[in-house]
Amino acid sequence: MKRLETVYLAGFEAFLPEAVAHDQRLAALAAGYGLTVPIPGCEVGDTAPEVAARALYAHRAALMRRSST
Repeated sequence: MKRLETVYLAGFEAFLPEAVAHDQRLAALAAGYGLTVPIPGCEVGDTAPEVAARALYAHRAALMRRSST
């Protein structure tokens, strides 16, 4: 079985006001187990909602593809 190195953790927390801090806590926790968690960090600025949604989707889908899981 292939050893996991990078994991993508998904959940509703991405939409919370403190999402970045939450992601950083998860990354620190995972690091204690020898895992890497990519931090999303996609800024969409003042774009139209549909444009922002497409940008977020593309960014997060790319993070998932680069993960071991």
